[in-house]
Amino acid sequence: MREIIGLARIQHIDTQIDQFESRLGFIKKKLTDDKELKNISNSLQKLQDKYQSSKIKMDNSEIKLIDISKKINQSESDLYSGNIKNPKELQEVENEISSLKRLRSTQEDTLFQNMLDIEEISKGIERLNSEYQLTDNKINQLNQNLVIERENIQQSITVLIEERKAVEGSISDSAINLYDKLRISKKGIAVSTVTEGVCGSCGSTLTPTQIQSVKSSNSLIPCSTCGRLLFSQ
Repeated sequence: MREIIGLARIQHIDTQIDQFESRLGFIKKKLTDDKELKNISNSLQKLQDKYQSSKIKMDNSEIKLIDISKKINQSESDLYSGNIKNPKELQEVENEISSLKRLRSTQEDTLFQNMLDIEEISKGIERLNSEYQLTDNKINQLNQNLVIERENIQQSITVLIEERKAVEGSISDSAINLYDKLRISKKGIAVSTVTEGVCGSCGSTLTPTQIQSVKSSNSLIPCSTCGRLLFSQ
């Protein structure tokens, strides 16, 4: 068998292995990629922190509102107790009550807004929790499929490696060494198929004499342009 035929077969096998290994690299990266979940988790944590902050504000608003109401009740009790006889003092108490009621109204608005904020934040937390669960389920299913694919690819690579070893047995060490060196220097493609008189790798056109030599010679013929070994059916 002409050695170039065996090398072309090895090139085909190695190209398949390269593609499989590239896919394995993608699968490995995908299986360890938790960016999507982390983004949701970070957003959820921010909302939870915001919820706690808003809850504190609401609690403080309630405390202030209770305190203001107590002061109003006390002032009204003083006003109507009959203990205050001085008109000026009575007027001051009435003014204080009016001021406290305005303050209470403002505080009620603040408390209401606090409650609205918490309700909105709670909805956001619920939405993100649901999104996190759905995304986690989707990723788990995807990962299960990727693990199965990885196992199938690894089995395929094992078969290809055994096939490569079998082909190597019919090729000289010098030819294998030349092929391996070209694989390194030519970005994985050491053997280039000639199609319609053109090198399939660099596009260089071969002369009729060169084409005939590639088809029939027992020697390994490199492309005069890219240096890869030429193969033709």
